[in-house]
Order: sequence, then structure tokens, then C-alpha cells
Amino acid sequence: MKTLTADLSKATESQISAEATADIRKQLEEQIEALQKAEASTADAEKRYKELEFEKISADKKIKILEQQADSRTKLNNIIKDQKKTITDLKKQLALQTAAAQKAQSSSAEEEDRIKILEAEKISAEEKIKILEQQAESFSADLKNTIESQKKIIADLARQVAEADEKNTLLQESASNETEQILPRKQWSKVYSDGRNYLGELKDDLPDGLGMMVNPDGEQYVGEWSAGERNGRGTLILPNGSSYAGQWEKDAMSGEGILISPERKYMGGWKNNLYDGHGIEIFPDGKKYEGTFRKGQYDGEGTLTLPNGTRYSGAFKQGLSNGKGILRYPNGDRYEGEFKNNQYHGQGTLTLVDGRKYTGEMEKGLPHGQGIMILPDGRKFIGEFRNGKFVK
Repeated sequence: MKTLTADLSKATESQISAEATADIRKQLEEQIEALQKAEASTADAEKRYKELEFEKISADKKIKILEQQADSRTKLNNIIKDQKKTITDLKKQLALQTAAAQKAQSSSAEEEDRIKILEAEKISAEEKIKILEQQAESFSADLKNTIESQKKIIADLARQVAEADEKNTLLQESASNETEQILPRKQWSKVYSDGRNYLGELKDDLPDGLGMMVNPDGEQYVGEWSAGERNGRGTLILPNGSSYAGQWEKDAMSGEGILISPERKYMGGWKNNLYDGHGIEIFPDGKKYEGTFRKGQYDGEGTLTLPNGTRYSGAFKQGLSNGKGILRYPNGDRYEGEFKNNQYHGQGTLTLVDGRKYTGEMEKGLPHGQGIMILPDGRKFIGEFRNGKFVK
């Protein structure tokens, strides 16, 4: 019994040991399999790691490439910005050049127009000079003829006076009625109490007809008389060398006449000893006015040229530029518009040779009021000006 029990015990232990061994083997196999799987996984992991390392390296390269591309893109953007700026600057320069070209074309056109105007004015001036020379020659010829005629008249008068004196001497003892029949109706000489001497025709004891009056101060008049007054054509010579040759009315220079003096020369209309009507006045310094006079002053339409070349053509009133006109300066500046007392006043356009141009209201010679100022670069200021400055 004990042996059987022991055998059973051994058999049981052997069975248990075999089962345990099988389990252990199975576990070992599982562990080996797991280890193999782990090794395979490790190999895969290492392979994956290597792949990842490679991908990392590739990614780093790509990042560098992208960074380089980004840097290149930044540089390219900067280049594009610079090019855009350059293009903008070129556009501005092109606009300025275009404006300058347009201005140059405009200036060229204006200059051509100005040249044409100057040529026309030159031709007109030359024609006027010819006319004036012809008129001067005509007046000089008339004056010379008048003087020669007056000299002849004076000589005839002197001869007639001498003959009359001789007849008076011969007939002093004759009866008064006989004397009246022999002597001519008009007397031929007269000496006044104030020292004046008259030689010529008399009527009612007054100069009437042709005659010459000499004053104590040396003033002389030779010409036509009427009832003691200078009337008709005659020549007045003053002690300072000035002379007037022309028409007279009621003892005053009235009508057409020529004045020559050290201070000026005038040829044109007169009224009551003053310039009146159309005439030309020339001064020794080159100043010249041609146009309408009234009561001795520039009044009406005319052209005034100053010694420095400044010239105004337009309306005058009481000796000053008043109304519409054109003022041209020697340097090429030009104003066209309204004037008041020799100043820009009212609406007008001022064009300067430096390219500036103003069109609008003027006051006391300056832009004042609403107007437009255009600068040489094409900029415009439109609005209100005060005392020559743009305010808004």
C-alpha cells in the first residue's frame, strides 16, 4: 500500500513535472517568439529610426532649401519693391519730363507767337517810323516853306514900310485928305509901349493878316493874325530855342502842330496850348508815347515805351494806365488784363519767363482774390490769394 501510494505520488509528481515543463517550454517558446518579435520590432524600429534620421536629414535639407528659397523670395520681394519704386520714380520723372515737354512746346508756341507779334510790331513800328519820317519831312518842308514865305513876307513888308516912309516924308506938307488918298489903308509897323515890335499888316491899329511880332525877351512869332490875336498858321520861337510850328486859334496853339524843345519833341493835335487828340511825344532818353491826348495828358488808347524797353499798350486816363492793356517787360515777363493807376488791378494774366503763370484777380499790382497759379513743374494752386500769396 505504501509502495503504491509512493508510486502514485511519484507518478503524480512526474505528471506534474511534465506538465510544468511543457508549460515552461511553452512560456519559453512564447518568450522566444516575443523576443524574436521584439528583435524584429527593434530591427524595424532601428530601420524606422534610420529612415526617420534620413527623413530628418532630408527635412533639414528641405528646411534649408525652403529657408534659402524664403531668403531668396525676401530678396526678390525687396528687388521687386525697389523696381516698383524705380518704376514710380521713372513715372514721376516721365510725368515731369512730359510736363516740361508740354511746357516747352507751349513756351515754344508762345515764343513763336511772341516772335510773330514782335515781328509784326517791328514791321508796324518800321512802317510808323517811315510814316513819321515822311510826316517829319513834310512838316519840316512845310515849316521851311513857311519860314521862307514868312521871310519873303517880312522882306516885302520891310520894302513896303520903306516905301511908305518915303512917301510919308514926301507928303508931310500935303493936306490930310490927300495923304489919306496916297497912303495904303493898312499900316505896316507898330511899336508898343511894353517894348514889343510888330511888322506886318494892321487893321484898326491891331495886327491883322500876315505879320511878325518880336517881344523884348526875344520871343518871336511869324504868321497869320486876326484882330490882334494869332489865328491860322504861324511859327513861335522862344528864347530857350524851343519852337512851335502849326495852327493857332484865338491866340492859342490849336489844331495840328510840331513842338521842338530841349526837353521833348511833339507832333500832333493841340487845343488851348495843350496836347489834345492823336499825337506822338518823344523824349531825349528814349521815352516815347503814341496815342490819344486830352488836356495835355495821356488819355485814351495809346502805347508808352520807357527807356529800359518796358512797353504798355492799352487804355490811359489822366496820364496813367487805367482800363485794359498789355504790359511787356524787357526780360520777357508779360501782363495782360486790367489796370488802375499804373498797377495791375482787376482781372488779368501774369506770365513770367521762369514758367510761373497766374490768372485771376489782381489788386495794387499783386495777385489778390480768386485765381490760379501754375508752377514750372506743373503744380497748380487754385483758390484765394492775398497780397501775392496763396492762402487756401
